[in-house]
Amino acid sequence: MTARQSNYGMKCKYCYRVLELDTPAKQYYCSLECSFMGRVSIDISSGCWNWRGKIDQNNSLYFVKDGKACSAPRYAYEFYKKISAGEKTHIKRNCKNVYCVNPEHLYVAVPRVYQPRKPAKPRVSQKPLLTPQQVSAIRLDTRTIEEIAKEYNRLPVTIRRIKRGVNFNDGQYVPKQKPKMNLELAKKVRLDNRKTKIIAEEYKVSTALINMIKRNAVWKEID
Repeated sequence: MTARQSNYGMKCKYCYRVLELDTPAKQYYCSLECSFMGRVSIDISSGCWNWRGKIDQNNSLYFVKDGKACSAPRYAYEFYKKISAGEKTHIKRNCKNVYCVNPEHLYVAVPRVYQPRKPAKPRVSQKPLLTPQQVSAIRLDTRTIEEIAKEYNRLPVTIRRIKRGVNFNDGQYVPKQKPKMNLELAKKVRLDNRKTKIIAEEYKVSTALINMIKRNAVWKEID
């Protein structure tokens, strides 16, 4: 290799050592370490090694090693700590500086393995329905509500409903159903001169429906 084809006689851009005779023309550093440190700007206040080399749009830092691009933080961690970071790992920073390559600020993080969620178990009622005999016995029981509820493993409000005969038919809960307004009831409502609230409570409907009936907004066929 002739002098024209090499940088022989020039000094390293980082350590200023004279380059050897076989140094290629495109190489301006005497070693790989100098090539790495030549692209680093050290912040004395924080101790961070800010990378001045290649940075892509995702803020990933790259360093060319043996003609191939590699991760600059991974290279710094493995080169200076003499520890292999492994393949399926991530290099994180304690300083939270995305451009820092100081090996003292770097650590290896193993990616979290997400386990598939288990299917939800079907909900099974643990309380069997009360039998008609149990409902009759509860209605005739003279003990306190709390004692009866504890014996049958029910809420006190359930026992009170059973004793009042509300919403229980043969031991099963039956929700109340509002009576539907029909034509005959609408005629009576229209002739009723009482207050709207009183009529609505009697027929168990909303006051808005009573007002609509009296204004002839619904059931217009009534004379």
